[in-house]
Parts: sequence; C-alpha cells; structure tokens
Amino acid sequence: MLRKEHFGIAKLASNDSGRYATGSIQVTPKSVRVTDGKLLLLAEHAEYDTENCPKIEGVTATNDFAPFLLAKKDALDIGKQMPKISKKFDVPALYIAQVGSESNENGTAVIGATDLENARVWRPKKVDAQFPKLDLVIPELSCAKAVVTVDPHLLAHLLTQMGEFQNMNNPPAVTIRIESDSDVIRLDAMTSDGEALVACLMPITPDSAVSNDDYPAKLRAEREPA
Repeated sequence: MLRKEHFGIAKLASNDSGRYATGSIQVTPKSVRVTDGKLLLLAEHAEYDTENCPKIEGVTATNDFAPFLLAKKDALDIGKQMPKISKKFDVPALYIAQVGSESNENGTAVIGATDLENARVWRPKKVDAQFPKLDLVIPELSCAKAVVTVDPHLLAHLLTQMGEFQNMNNPPAVTIRIESDSDVIRLDAMTSDGEALVACLMPITPDSAVSNDDYPAKLRAEREPA
C-alpha cells in the first residue's frame, strides 16, 4: 500500500542523472527504494486489498506488477497531490495509492488515488535506467559491533544544528562514536577555525530493538531466479 510517505522519500534522490537511476525511486510490489549514491532508504509497504479497495476509472489495482522507476519530480508531485487525511472519512484505504496493472503494458506507470469525492490518476513516464543493487550495500546485521536505538527526530535536529555552523569544514563532517549499546552517543565536528563542536544523544529503550533481519537476503531473493 503506497502512502504519501513512500513517494516522499524521493526527496533523498539525486538531482543528477547518469548510468544508475539515483535520480529516481524504485517502486516494487514489496517496497519503495531510493539512493543518491551516498545514502539509501528502503521502505516496505503492505499488499493492497484489491478486492475491497475503492474503484478508480482507468486503474485496475494490483499487487502483481513489474518493478518500475519514477523520476524524482514525478514521485514528489504524486505525493503532494494525494488525498489529505480527513476526519469526515476515517478510512485508511482512501489515503493509499493504487498501482494499476496497466503499468505493465507500456513505458508509463499508472497510479490512482481517491477520497471518494475526487479521484486522481497519474501516468508518469517510467525512467529507463538501471537501479543499483541495494543488497550489495546494506550491511548484514551480524556484522554490527554495537546496536543503539535513537529518536530519529532528535538525531536529525542535532545534526541539522551542527551543520548550520557556516564555517564548518568543507565538506562538513560529523564523527559518531558509540562505545556500547547502552551508552550515550557522542558526535564530534570541527569548524574551519578550529572550534570544536561536541554533542551527545541519549539512546532510547523501545519495547524491542528494531531488527529487519531478512535484509539484504530479501533483496537477493527478489533478483535471483528460483
């Protein structure tokens, strides 16, 4: 089930195009992926209830479609134009994008969404390029030396503030040090004037550690013949 957030990860895509589709997102029946060559994000999505989903003219909802690439701009435009959550219709299916089986027929993706009052159908051109093999990049969990869980908003806030120092070394760099899975995380940076920036972030203790153990094995299984 593709939500606004899945299209929104296109913000991480590169603004440049080349041999590899780093300026696009890859949409597959199981996840949406993006990489700019320096970072990557894979966001799984659940299967769509094609039997009970709202019907949209021109879109035959399916979970069985060939993976395709969407240009950064197209993906962001779809995310912005998707129906906004309304108290009037508190039905999750109304805020999900449907991928149509028509996407498999030509070089155009067919994606639809509706809030029951208005329906939108997008037909962006698929990007014809090779998407990087992410399973060759994502580390195995067994290789981790320390496992720390943090609040993503606090980490982003802290790094953003450090990056706002105008005279930080070029290119800006922050060194992260983790002693153990229960210790404070230390972040160090240095400005071009030799001024130190030292930050700390407390780890959090969730109900259970987040472990997506099947990666990168899942990705290898997808592209290797049975």
